[in-house]
Amino acid sequence: MTKSNILSDQDKMNLQEWANDLNLDDEEKKGREVAQIRIIEAEKPNQESLDLSDLGLTSLPEMIGSLTWLKRFDLDKNRLQTFPKSFSELTLLESLDLSNNLLETLPESFGNLTSLEILILNDNRLEKLPDSMVSLTNLLMLYLPDNDEKFAGIFDYSSLMDVYFKEMKDNISPTVTTRDPVATKLNQSRQIQL
Repeated sequence: MTKSNILSDQDKMNLQEWANDLNLDDEEKKGREVAQIRIIEAEKPNQESLDLSDLGLTSLPEMIGSLTWLKRFDLDKNRLQTFPKSFSELTLLESLDLSNNLLETLPESFGNLTSLEILILNDNRLEKLPDSMVSLTNLLMLYLPDNDEKFAGIFDYSSLMDVYFKEMKDNISPTVTTRDPVATKLNQSRQIQL
């Protein structure tokens, strides 16, 4: 079944309200105006990617989950801390860049993004990964560097670095060993970079 690139009138109204929120600083007002244009442009036929990076966004509109045809979504260099519930409806996403935000947690619903192959989470404030991420069986690359120092308690960095550098030296595709069951499951035949 092919997903059509059409937003409902209700989605467009929700987007308009989100973009025109009066309680925003100037940076976010400008960012939301640009985001609104880019989201509407994502309706074009064969448009499978959306770049909302570097717009100073602190939130996303609830209707974002209606963009079910997206395969690539770039949200890096914003100020995101949370996601709308509808975000988990983006089940065709293959690549998601959430680097350089203010994320402390990811919702359990991230496990619904089962098409994800690349997930970039570096430079956030993450303390842990949700258990549901073991459902991301297509995940090939997970980038986690430069998160909260508490995050270090989840992974055994010393064994990780030993394995990573040894395999790089031997020209073997790097793998990661960790005590965290979520990361261990994700790592089976995948690359995790901390």
